[in-house]
This record gives sequence, structure tokens and C-alpha cells, in this order.
Amino acid sequence: MATISRPSKAASRTAKLNKLCEKFVYFGAGGNRNNFQTLEECQTQCPESANPCAVAVATPLGQCTAGVRNCGAGNFCHVGASPQTTICCPKPVNACKIGTPYRSQGVVVHCSSSNPTVCPAGHYCHIGAGPPTSVCCQSLGGDPCAEPWTKGEGDAALTRFYYDAVQRKCFAFNYFGTKGNQNNFLTKEQCEARCPVWINPCSMGQPILTPNQRPYYCHIGFDELTTACCPSQGDSCTLEVKEGRGRMEGNENNFLLREHCEATCPVWVNVCPKGEPHLLHTGMPQHCDPLNEDSCPESHWCHPGPDASTTMCCPGRVDPCMSAMSEGEGPLQLTR
Repeated sequence: MATISRPSKAASRTAKLNKLCEKFVYFGAGGNRNNFQTLEECQTQCPESANPCAVAVATPLGQCTAGVRNCGAGNFCHVGASPQTTICCPKPVNACKIGTPYRSQGVVVHCSSSNPTVCPAGHYCHIGAGPPTSVCCQSLGGDPCAEPWTKGEGDAALTRFYYDAVQRKCFAFNYFGTKGNQNNFLTKEQCEARCPVWINPCSMGQPILTPNQRPYYCHIGFDELTTACCPSQGDSCTLEVKEGRGRMEGNENNFLLREHCEATCPVWVNVCPKGEPHLLHTGMPQHCDPLNEDSCPESHWCHPGPDASTTMCCPGRVDPCMSAMSEGEGPLQLTR
């Protein structure tokens, strides 16, 4: 196993409990933002204390006194164990229809339309009227396109779009801001990209569709008799490999040439510990500079890989100094 050593850039990671910058060996992928290439960078970035609020705050709201209403509208006085942790915190708002918003390290995880992958499996990004109600909610299960549309609850007036499975079209509606479901799209284009809105290409009649209103695909067999239209099972790039039987019974993840496969599906390695990296319009990850916070969207952080191909914007930007040490995974041994 090759060992990559960078003595001139011996990086460090903060230990969450003792708040010190310490060396560790990073395996090259799957780590988090608490991953610095130099000791100086770690010590510069991590003098902060823990956030006592259950909701992440961009700037401190100031200290307060228990029993005295001096935190302003929408906030409350969090009484901590010391004056430093007795501060004004935003009042949590439960925008979810089922359960409560997902939390990481006791803090509500906020998401956005540009950063939906920060939500873990079993959750989806509920986009509310602003950051307080844009949170990870429990998924209701099933296909979002099959869920009934709902106006939700609240006093907001947000133009959203829902999919009508009977008419196979997307329509605008007024969303009240909370307690909605996944059949709730910011734009008509997003709705039509996610749900089966088909244009009839036939000169006469209707095309043959599966029971879930999706088209069939052309199964390329070994002769004319086994080359036929089969029901589509979904995105060919996300389906598992299916070898079939007797050169039959495969699925759409089956290409004649490697060039066809790579032209259809983006080819890259996901080094993010959670979710997918921020993708460009080409379907490829956005590369970044670990020393430049602005090289990624506000909701993402720059994963420092061993080379440019694995240095990309990952979801879930948090305070690196409050993240536990993570050795990641992979065959490399990088001094960090």
C-alpha cells in the first residue's frame, strides 16, 4: 500500500472534546470538514465554542437574563450552565408534516434547493419561506409524484407546483409554508423533470405507457425476437446491474459500448461522507480550493482530496472544530 506523505503540509484535525488540533491519518475519501492540511490552518479556523442553541445561528444573538424578555420576537432566552451559554436562541419551528426536523449533534440541519443532499436517508429537504423552515423532514415514503398535493399550514403565500398523476401535468398552487409533502416543487421545470410528463410523439393515438404512466424502453437482445419494448424501471444510471438469464431479462443499465454508458451516466467517485457532491450542469462534481471558503456554495464545504479529482464540494457545511475526527475510507494514507 502506497503511503502519501506531505511533511511540508502536515495537517491537523481538532479533537471534539479537548478542542485541540491533532494529527491523524486520512484515508482519502468519506471524511468531513474537520480536515485541515496544516496545523496553522486548523488553529486559525477553530477557536470557537459550542453553539448552545438547537438551531444553527449565523451570528450570536447576545446574552440574556432568565425571566427577562429581551431577546426580541421569534427568539427565547436559553438558560445554560454559564453566562456564556445563556444566550438568545431562535424559537424552533416544526415545518414537517410527520415527526420533527432532523438534527445533527443536537442542532437542526437546514437545507436549501441548492443543497438538498445534506438530508440523510429517509428524509427530504422541505423548502419553506426561509431558512428557519427549510429543514430535513421525514419522507412520507413512496413516489413524490404519486402523493396528493396539499396547501400545508401557515401564513405564507408561496407559489409552488404539484404533479397531477391523472392528467400527467404540473400545475401551480399556493403553499402556506409548512406541513407539506414532497409533491411540492419550486418551479414547473423541476416538477416536469421529476415526474413523468410526456409529450405524445405519435401521429395517431397514444403511446403505450406502463401502469405508473412511464414509457417502455427498448431491450436490445441477441436477435430480432428478443429485441423488444420492455417496461421502464427508472433511471438507467441508478439501477443495479442485472445479468439476466439466457441473454434476456435484464434492465436499462445495459449498454452495448462503454462509450454509450459514459455518455449517458456521469462517471466520478463520490468522496463525500453524506449525500452527493454539488453537481454542475454537466452532471460532474464542482471542484474547489480547500483554502477558499467561497469556492463552494454556502451550504457545502470543500473536501480536501489527494488530487483535484477528489477535491470537491460536499453537502453539510458545519463548524469543522465541532466535528468528530473521521479517518474516512479508502486505500490511501495521508498525513492530516
